[in-house]
Amino acid sequence: MLRIGWIGFHMEGLPALQAVLEQGIPVQAVLTLKEEQFTKRSGGVDYGPLTRRYGVPLYKVANINDEESVRLLKELALDVAIVLGWSQIIRLPALTLPRLGMIGAHASLLPHNRGSAPINWALIRGEKKTGNTLMWLADGVDTGSIIDQVGFRITEYDTCATLYEKVAESNREMVLRLIPRLLNGERVGRPQPHNGEEVLPRRKPEHGRVEWAKDSRAVYDFIRALARPYPGAFSWLDGERWFIWQAAL
Repeated sequence: MLRIGWIGFHMEGLPALQAVLEQGIPVQAVLTLKEEQFTKRSGGVDYGPLTRRYGVPLYKVANINDEESVRLLKELALDVAIVLGWSQIIRLPALTLPRLGMIGAHASLLPHNRGSAPINWALIRGEKKTGNTLMWLADGVDTGSIIDQVGFRITEYDTCATLYEKVAESNREMVLRLIPRLLNGERVGRPQPHNGEEVLPRRKPEHGRVEWAKDSRAVYDFIRALARPYPGAFSWLDGERWFIWQAAL
């Protein structure tokens, strides 16, 4: 039996973890963020109730790459770690500790939209399709071998929240397809092609100011891209900042 570990704090990883535990697949431990770091991130959920229900040890870390976290991963002696909904890039000292490696997901159809905030950027750019990719994590930004992919349309009414629901469901779907193959000893994955795209830049709350000079379509896409659970699009009126959570064309 594989020694499986889980790393995550975001809502996109919880349905997959729940499905794994419901099927009786043992998880040695779950690593999540400490409170101070958790409160600074969008879309976080408490993994505590689920891990307590199934008796899985839950460890809270500030940084997956610090000495404390690396020591913990060594002690766990994992065969594989599944990383879903984690904002920190995992560096080589931690990345190489599980015997088979670490498996993560990126909310785009790689190699398209490598980098930060792919769901937000897909909406801002008015894209009509996106998806989710399960991959082996490597020493680079979303460059690892692809294990599985699920695509889905971006409708006129989607927001970042509804797209993350689709991402969460696809995480569940892909992980449940993957684990039996790992248990059978398969080494899954295919090299990721390179398309020459630049890596998506990080987004910060201060980047949410609406540019009203853009056309109505672009403004609409921008607002829905920053809706909850993200900090929100905003504008200023008479010296006061107003947040805009919904819009219609």
